[in-house]
Amino acid sequence: MAVKQMGSAPNENAYVCVRSGSLFFWLPMDQLLYITSSHTLRDAMVERKDPRDAPVALLDGRRIGVFSLRGLLGRPGADEERHALILQANGALCGLLVDEVTDTISAGAYTILPLPDAVKSPENTFLQGLIWMENRGAPAFLTEPELLLSISGQEAGQAI
Repeated sequence: MAVKQMGSAPNENAYVCVRSGSLFFWLPMDQLLYITSSHTLRDAMVERKDPRDAPVALLDGRRIGVFSLRGLLGRPGADEERHALILQANGALCGLLVDEVTDTISAGAYTILPLPDAVKSPENTFLQGLIWMENRGAPAFLTEPELLLSISGQEAGQAI
């Protein structure tokens, strides 16, 4: 599958909306490098010395920590995650597997609310807020890729 290259968003309030299971998430466009097939990322996985280590792929000579959004949320699904978003934060790379990339949006038309206490946990600090999307009749979570990178405890993006 061809890689869809994304440029830097001229508006820092621009987000890409993704779906994982029945949940929607917003990720900042300025941290999105490109979108590709999950198979492309899975095919580039390197063997782990310890199975407890986070999965890593090698793309263009760079190590990329690979995360399943479903896995991070503890919500396994029956369907395969079909898309991979390659995100960059502070020079490190992260591959995030999601079910669907739905669209791009501007946060200017939405009110970002704090996360409800029932949703907050030490395992999901990457969730930064909640947005009600009238057009979908569903909430979406504002997600911080930089915090996703910290979950792995690895030096993702480091050349091998």
